[in-house]
Amino acid sequence: MDGSNQQQFEQAVLVSFNQGVDQSYRNAALASLEQLKRSEGCWRVCVQALLGTAHSEVQFWCLQTLCEFVQAGGYAAFGADDVSQLQNAIMGWLERLPAEEPPFIKNKLAQLLVAMLEVDYPERWPHFFARLLAFLSSGSPGATDLFLRVLSTLHEELLSAESGARTPERLPTANRVKDAMRAGPINHVVEAWYAIMAQAGTSEEHLALADRALRVLRPYVGWADVGLVANDRVMPLLLQFAWEEHLHEGACGVLTEVVVKGMEPAAKLAHLRKLGLTAALAALADRQQGGPARRVPAPGHARLRHRPGAAGLLGAPAGHGRGRGGGSLRGPAGRDPARARRPRVERHAGVPDYPPFPERLFAAPPPRGGAPGGARACGGAPPAARARAHPAPVLPERLQL
Repeated sequence: MDGSNQQQFEQAVLVSFNQGVDQSYRNAALASLEQLKRSEGCWRVCVQALLGTAHSEVQFWCLQTLCEFVQAGGYAAFGADDVSQLQNAIMGWLERLPAEEPPFIKNKLAQLLVAMLEVDYPERWPHFFARLLAFLSSGSPGATDLFLRVLSTLHEELLSAESGARTPERLPTANRVKDAMRAGPINHVVEAWYAIMAQAGTSEEHLALADRALRVLRPYVGWADVGLVANDRVMPLLLQFAWEEHLHEGACGVLTEVVVKGMEPAAKLAHLRKLGLTAALAALADRQQGGPARRVPAPGHARLRHRPGAAGLLGAPAGHGRGRGGGSLRGPAGRDPARARRPRVERHAGVPDYPPFPERLFAAPPPRGGAPGGARACGGAPPAARARAHPAPVLPERLQL
């Protein structure tokens, strides 16, 4: 597609998103795009336009069309060269994606990657997770955000038994992906989650990212090796988070999955004894019910601390170190702990160094469906675009490839 055709294509997409133009002109644009979708080389046009456009509307249209193409089975028939071209193009675009890209673009990109993963992994794309983790470790802007979006979408769209998107026919595919991940990648994915969570005390942004990481991690605990989480490194961190107001719900969700992990009775009893959660859970229950204070230290990890007098001290019940204002859950002088300063981190020996993560928290994913205005994943309505003053030349009856 040369420069002139690229311009025509972008104009057609922009007009199709613009409800402020003449309806007959918009209908002509939509008809041209539908004709393009049915053409054999549409996926190449989408890849070329995705890499070259600066318009988020064009990016969204290309990602959605590629997603529909993959889900319809066209991608499964690709030869090795075309598979490699599409994989490298999409992953390369992900690695260059600006941090300020709209969330609906990131969500649609995650949906496309999961759709391709469903077809390819592990046979045609054995190194997908290695490349995703390398991108995360680079510390590039938005890497953590995109990593969490992809893993969350993978669970919601394919791996979850409760997912409305997973039909009985897709169950063997979900099991194939899980089995391949158990063979190695899930170990490195959990390491990456730990690295994200271990930075919770460094800033507001990392605290929020840690909360997202906990919520994404929870469903994976149900089918991954429980030893990846139930160990002397991760469990103390989770127990500390259980005392932190902003991380309590996510941490307790992961701990619940660790406790209810399906096992044979003898193995389950040994597992629960090894966890040794009785004292910690009793202390948490006392805190919730206003009972006697018990301190449960969490040794061997970076300890998150609030400044003196702030409520919700990690590793200690609420009210520990109260200030002059009494000691309710609102903290000293009735101050809302949500307005208190964020915890600082104290590093202890034995905590490994991890690659840097972005200093900025990007917008959390919008409701499932990706696009604003209630658009559905892969085939739903496009996001409402701002009305633009476009010229109204006659659109070609057919977009040339």
